[in-house]
Amino acid sequence: MRVIAGKYKGRVLSVKGAGIFRPSLGRVKEALFSVLSPIIEDSVFGDFFSGSGNIGIEAISRGAKTVVFSESDRKRRRLIEKNLKKILEEEDLERTIILGGVKNLIKQNIFEDYFDILFYDPPYDLLKKVIEGKEIEIFIRNALTFIKKDGVFVLEAPLFFVKELKSIGIAPDKEKRYGKVHLLFFYKSG
Repeated sequence: MRVIAGKYKGRVLSVKGAGIFRPSLGRVKEALFSVLSPIIEDSVFGDFFSGSGNIGIEAISRGAKTVVFSESDRKRRRLIEKNLKKILEEEDLERTIILGGVKNLIKQNIFEDYFDILFYDPPYDLLKKVIEGKEIEIFIRNALTFIKKDGVFVLEAPLFFVKELKSIGIAPDKEKRYGKVHLLFFYKSG
């Protein structure tokens, strides 16, 4: 996995030592940042369910002002720290924050109206639980509370979640599909 553009283009991220996870594919990452390119510079960016830190590091490379990584798994948080130290220069490292899982952040509500861009790449098992618990609206609404006016929430999701979302009448403002992966964009207008 490499940083694909910006200041740190070509630098390689580590993915070893944090168990098995599903990093965003290069073409998905490229498409995501193609859509976000007009607003990434000087943004406050959230990379939730961060895994290796792949998306947040790309955001820093492309000029995000601050990046908050949220990951519940300790091994993955250590992997993010390792990748940040390996790739970023000191002044960029100081603009990053690593926190625990998203559930605690929602409960604490410390990030209300905080992010210009918030990216979620949750485990598919979590999305299945959200569907089973009939909590899709709450899931989307909670994410949108973190977004500033005129910001965007982006959800990377599989087809089964997209179908369920649409079946209850929730449509993203923009949708991009790459193989089995969908990027769903929800804009918060004021």
